[in-house]
Order: sequence, then structure tokens, then C-alpha cells
Amino acid sequence: METVEKRMSDDPLSSILVSRSQDLSITHRGRKTLLVDPESASWAVVPKEYAAVLEALRRPLPFPVMTRRLRDFSEDSLKDLLARFFQHGMVRINGEGFFDKQELWPIPDDPPYYPFSVYLHSTDACNFRCKYCYAEAEGKGKRMTFETAKDILDRLLRELPGEFLSVEFHGGEPLLIKKTIYRIVEYGFAQARKWKKQIKFRMQTNGSLLDEEFISFAKKHRMEIGVSLDGGPALHDENRIYPNGKGTFEKVWEKVKLARSMGLRVGFLGVIDSPENYVKAFEFFTSRGVFRFKLNYNSPLGRATDNFEFPESLGERYARGLLGMVDLALEFNTASPVPCWVPDVNFFVEYLQSKERRYMCMRSPCGVGRSLLAFGCRGEIYPCEEMSSTGNFQCGNIYDEDMTIPEMVDSSTVISELRSRRIEKIPKCSVCTWRRFCGGRCLNKSFHYYGTIMREDPMCSFYSTLFEELMWKMDEHSDLARLTGRP
Repeated sequence: METVEKRMSDDPLSSILVSRSQDLSITHRGRKTLLVDPESASWAVVPKEYAAVLEALRRPLPFPVMTRRLRDFSEDSLKDLLARFFQHGMVRINGEGFFDKQELWPIPDDPPYYPFSVYLHSTDACNFRCKYCYAEAEGKGKRMTFETAKDILDRLLRELPGEFLSVEFHGGEPLLIKKTIYRIVEYGFAQARKWKKQIKFRMQTNGSLLDEEFISFAKKHRMEIGVSLDGGPALHDENRIYPNGKGTFEKVWEKVKLARSMGLRVGFLGVIDSPENYVKAFEFFTSRGVFRFKLNYNSPLGRATDNFEFPESLGERYARGLLGMVDLALEFNTASPVPCWVPDVNFFVEYLQSKERRYMCMRSPCGVGRSLLAFGCRGEIYPCEEMSSTGNFQCGNIYDEDMTIPEMVDSSTVISELRSRRIEKIPKCSVCTWRRFCGGRCLNKSFHYYGTIMREDPMCSFYSTLFEELMWKMDEHSDLARLTGRP
């Protein structure tokens, strides 16, 4: 890299051959141009006349030829501009680029790493019957016993090499086995001390069964509690209902207020069933003093496939809805002393500022089987929590004792197959401008929508629209970075 930069400044100009990066995207809007290099995930919004330099490079050109063709630029200004484009990965000098692809996007699992985040699919039962439940939970259903959870924790703490373990209770509704959860948490802390490790317990609940006893327990053990809430009564009660069809908002909000009164801060996770509801949900949460919440678009999984339609064009509409919420958040943060932070918007914005890909669901390959594992009610092992409801992609059982969990992760043909899904191998993703931003997104959703993991996410247009528009917005609003939750 240093040699190429030195060549830009020291070599005779006649020896410099300039070429445009492969697949460089050039989009004009008014007097400005958005430039995106897909492979390095570099981008810039520049004056339209600067883009003319790149548009002139339909084939490699010697620098002297460029100076003759681009008479609006002096030799020095053209050289400086090319140096800036070079550092953004948008041009190559004498065939060499600024970025090393292997350093930017290293080969996954080399060296191997092992899960630090696990999900206990603690029950298939639920007291709600939400219209879009991906687990299709209802009625009584299977429930994880303390003995099964104990055996899972024993092996995780004994066999995983990491010093920290995050354990999250999912369902169904986990609080249907509240007494069992008490025992699991107490046991987990005791075993973590034995193995000189740290453990953190989390739970995602519909909130209706929160009571003083559990709230006190959660506070004592510093559990992180997420409540599923879609917004105000009209939004929430449209889909989160009891088996008799009655809405659940009143009960859930009553329990949220109880938790708050006892000093337990709960997080919120909502599902947006229609694009225009992003703004409505934002207005509800901020009006109730909630400045951090997560909103997921409705996905073609489980019960949602019977109750909703999912045309491929839906993704762009959802993106436009979320962008409307981003505009509202920018206005809100300008006026409010407490800024609002909206996951996953924070990751979307962060990915425009950094090459680091911290969010396991937006990497290629994703964190399936390596960053996380999920365990079913009978000890079944799955590479991801979303998979634990259908039985697809089971890669073992906690009672398979012929190998350790790290050995299972290393040797599992299921995990190996799933982690072979990389953007380079997915036809549409491999040539997409946004491939290094979204990472091809969710393989489980691809499997359920298309019948194969080697397809793009069914909400592909959500990400292509969103990342492009956020780039334009970031050029106009430098304070957009505040949505990452960082200073």
C-alpha cells in the first residue's frame, strides 16, 4: 500500500496507469453524485463534476491522457482527486488497489471461534396467539425441564473456551416456566463461579406474566428483560392477541409500568406489519419516555405466511417507512436532551462509517453456529434460534456425548453447509452494489421463502434502498451518526 501511495507522489506521471474499480456504482442526484465501491464497502457523495473523472475511466488510461481529456482540472488537482479516490478504493493505480480484500473480509473461521451467545428455546407454549409468530407458539406445548437446562449449562460452561456466556430465554412465552427459570439462573451463576467464568441471563417475553416476584428476581440477578411491544394499542392489538382474539396491550403496558415502578428497566422489541407504522411506533415510544427500542419488519416465517402477503417489492416500501422514522428521529434528537437510539438503525449507520461488522446477522457468513447456538426443549442443538421452532438444520443434541460442543461445531456438516453461504456464492448478491453492507442477510428467511439458502434475503430491496438513501442522508445530516448511540 505504501509503495503505491509513494508511486502516486514520486513516480513520473507518464508511468501512472489509472483504472476504475470493478463494479463501481455511480448515481447522480441533482448536482451531486453518490459513488459506491461494492467490494470495499467504501462510498462518497461528491460534486457531480468530480464524478466525471471516474466516468472518463471506462478503460484504463495513462495519467497524461487524463490530463488532456479532463481540461477542467489542473494536473495537481487531478492528481489530488485521484489520490482521494484511490484511498476510497474507487480507482486502481498501475493495477494495484488501496485495500487488501483478504484483510478487509478475512476467510471465516480461520482460526475457528466458538459461540458466546446461546438461546434456550424454553417452551413452545404461549398464552398469546400472535398473527406473525415465527415459532407458531400456542396452547400448552413442550417445556424445557430444569434437568435439560442444567445439562446444557454444564456442557457449555465446561466445554466452551470463552470466559463469557450470554444465555437468553426465548419461546413461546418463557414466563410460563417461571419457577424453572429461577432454578436455571441460580444454577448457572453457581456453575459459572465454579468454572471461573462470567454469565449473563436475558429474556424476551410478551410481558403479560411479569409480576413482583419475577421483577425482584430479575433485578437481583441483573437479567436483561425485553418486552415484545409493537407500539400503542391500535398497533399492538392488531396482531398480538389472546387466543380469543382480544388485544393484549392493556395487560402488557400495565406490567411494564409495574416493572418501571420497581426499578427494572425493560427493553422493547416491536414488529412492524405495515411500512407506515414505523413512524407511529416511534411516536408512541418517545411519547412514553422510551428512547431505545428495536423494530423489526414482519418476516415470511411461521404464522405470518398464513396471515400476510410478502411480495418481493415489499422490502422497498418497508425501507421508505423506516427512512421516514429516521427523519423523525433526527428532528427529535435535535430538540431532545436525551437522544433516541433505534437498533437496528444504529448498525445500518455504523456500517456506513466502519468496515467492522459487529452485528452477527449482517456478516458474510453470518454468526450461525459460530457466534451463537440455540437449544430446543429436549436438548436439540440448532445453529440459530429462529431454526429451533421448525426442526430444520438441527446439528446435534446436548445428549450426544461422543464429542464436545466445539468439536461438534467444527465437524457439523449442517453448520459447514450454512457457513458456506457467502455473498460470493449467491448469484444476485455476488454482483450487488450493497453486498458488503448487508452481507446477504438472513439464510433462514431465504430458505423458507425460496427453498434454498443460496438465495438473497427475501427483503433484499429493503437493504438496497435503505443503504443508498442513508448515504444521501448522511451527506446532508452529519448528526445522523448520533443514531448509533455513540458520541
